Amino acid sequence: SILWYENNKLGRSQLSQMDKDELKPYSFRILDEDKEGVKDIELLTREKTIIRATDYSGNSTNNVILLHMANKSRRDYDNFANYLKQNNLRVVSLDFRGHGDSEGDRSKFTYNDYTEMTRDVETVQKYLINVTKEGEVSLIGAELGANVATNYRSGNVSKLILISPLSVSFKTIDESVVKK
Repeated sequence: SILWYENNKLGRSQLSQMDKDELKPYSFRILDEDKEGVKDIELLTREKTIIRATDYSGNSTNNVILLHMANKSRRDYDNFANYLKQNNLRVVSLDFRGHGDSEGDRSKFTYNDYTEMTRDVETVQKYLINVTKEGEVSLIGAELGANVATNYRSGNVSKLILISPLSVSFKTIDESVVKK
């Protein structure tokens, strides 16, 4: 049985196996952990969408969140994430809703689904605050991820690294990229 943890001011508290409707937003659970501390995790967003991420752990509180391109996944960053970890950064790579192993059907996305991807970033940042007690993060995003990083509004983002941001609106993304 995989247990859910609840983010709270006292750290994380262990919850029993529960249906996601019973869980509080920003809860998370560890699905798998390898011998080097790399964890595959599930996180529950504010509106209770389940997203998947990989936490490359490490001892650093220099937090980096990696944001992938449209129609891609967090796995595209595995080598880069390991490189950053070896250089004393704590890295989490996430699958946006409708991508990779996260909930959602990209083929049915609306404009609102794209704008809510910022909540996926918010959820990962809250997870990092819970496990590191440090809220400041750097965001590295490519293409769609660069646009989401730009749209994410948080006072705790120290750096934005944008790789080939899309020069189209989310509305255009909705109509052209998702249907591929």
